[in-house]
Parts: sequence; structure tokens; C-alpha cells
Amino acid sequence: MFNKKFLVFPMIFALLLAVSFSGCTDSSDSEYGASAEVQSQDYDSQSSSSLNTNEGSEILELIGNHAEVWSYSYEYTMNSKVNGQNIEISGSGIVDTKNKKTYVYLSSENGSIEYYYFQDAVYMGAVANGETRWMKMPANSEDFEDNFDVMAQYDESVYELENSDFILEGEETVNGIPCYKVRMNIEDIYNDMVSEYAVEEGEVSDWETADVIYYISKSDGYLVKTTANIKGTDKSGESFEINYVLSLKNINEVQNIELPKEAENAIDMSDYYSNYQ
Repeated sequence: MFNKKFLVFPMIFALLLAVSFSGCTDSSDSEYGASAEVQSQDYDSQSSSSLNTNEGSEILELIGNHAEVWSYSYEYTMNSKVNGQNIEISGSGIVDTKNKKTYVYLSSENGSIEYYYFQDAVYMGAVANGETRWMKMPANSEDFEDNFDVMAQYDESVYELENSDFILEGEETVNGIPCYKVRMNIEDIYNDMVSEYAVEEGEVSDWETADVIYYISKSDGYLVKTTANIKGTDKSGESFEINYVLSLKNINEVQNIELPKEAENAIDMSDYYSNYQ
């Protein structure tokens, strides 16, 4: 669910904001420096891991055998409260990894913004005075993979399912797709993330309660929905709360992504960027 990279575009920052609070914690608490009391809401610690059940094995086999994801659309929402301030962000996107094209739309109480990755360039359209103004920035395939393709995040979710304990809570239909609903063991995820960071003394961030739930298609093994609810304290001692939902749709269907005509006259920012390389 969480990509470890800090990326430059607001979409990915919104998707991964939770990570900025999880990566650092007091090394005196445990072997990994993780909080000793990470609680998962409604998580039965006495329940056996579904990794040791037939159903759990079937889910893992289903995930491991699904076809590679090369195109998809997605929707997400993130509501957070950090240092007493409420932040609400929603977005949607379409991604075609074969042709290296993507479209992203973000909105918040402060306005909206659009992104296109198209022919090795990023086009950004922001609304100002009721008019969308476009800028063009140089990019490459690495930028596409790092900043616009959420498959790194998807692969992280698969890794967590294959290497952490989880509980099968039942079945639920998501966007018309019958799914398995599984709740992750939060301590496994927390310790794994903390162990990958260079933790320094004084860099403290703790999860007090957390829930991470995946919805897995029963027919093809795709992860079609992720929800995360996290409460904790950041390194400065301020409390935070994050509620996050990501849904994938139209997996491996042909996506129609075309640059709008008004973006063709975008202000070229190449010279500006070259001065900072």
C-alpha cells in the first residue's frame, strides 16, 4: 500500500502522506524502534493468521497468479487532521503504462489541478480566475514510473500480503466486483517500514491505532481497493489522523488518454528546470 519514495507531484504526496509519519520513531522502544503499542481497531490478536489456513493460501495463490497490470483508472480520497488542521483531498486518474500516458485530476478546498504525462513531458493545468492555465515540464520514463504510475504502491501492497499476517474478514462487493476482505497485521507493516529508514534519535512518530484493509477480486486476484485509517503522534508531539481510500478500476482495459488542445500551447518550463539541474 505504501511506496517508500518521497515524490514531487501532489498526487503522489497525497497518496503517500501517511508514510511521512510512519518512517521515524524512537529507537529505544523495540528492536526496530517501533511503538510497542500499535493497536488495530477490531483486530483479534488471538485469531490465527490466514497465512496458515486454506482460504489464506488460496488468496495468496490468486494474487501471485494474476496477470501483470498495464492499464487502469483509479479514484482516491484522503481526509487528514494534522496539528489541528483538516485537509481533504480527492483525485482520479487514468494510466496506460505501455504507451506511457496518464491523466490525473486533483481537487481540494483550495482548488483543482490537472496533470498529463504525454510524449515525455508533463503538462500541468491549474485554474486561475476561472481559466485553466497550462505549463509544460520536461520528463522521462523514470519520472513516469516514480510519479504517475501507482504500481509501485500496488506492488508494495502485494508484498505486504505475501510477507505479513492478515485475517480474512469475509467477502464484500466493490464496484460490482465480488472481493475478499482482508485486514492486515499492523505491527508487521509498521516494523517493516521503520526498519527501512535510517532512524535517528529524536525523530519520533508513533501510530496509536491503525487499520489497513485490502479488497481482493475473487475472480482474478487484483487488489481493487485499499483503506487505511491511522491515528498517532508525529515527531513534534502533535497528534494526527489520516483516513485514506484508493480504488482501482478498469484494470487492463484500453484507456483513451489524449492531450487537450488548449494544453498544446502550454508555457514551456524547460529553461527554468535546466537552471536547477
